[in-house]
Amino acid sequence: MPAITLSESARTLKEVTVVTKKPFVEQEINQMVINVAGSIIATGSTALEVLEKAPA
Repeated sequence: MPAITLSESARTLKEVTVVTKKPFVEQEINQMVINVAGSIIATGSTALEVLEKAPA
């Protein structure tokens, strides 16, 4: 195989945006947290309907 040569390149960014999502279900030591914000399950549903669809 031929040798691969990498060239150095530097750029200055004007801004950086970091986007993250919380997992739908978080298991903590003594509780289970259900993050419904931005979830498809929460769209047009009541709190009771969301809890019915949540994993046990």
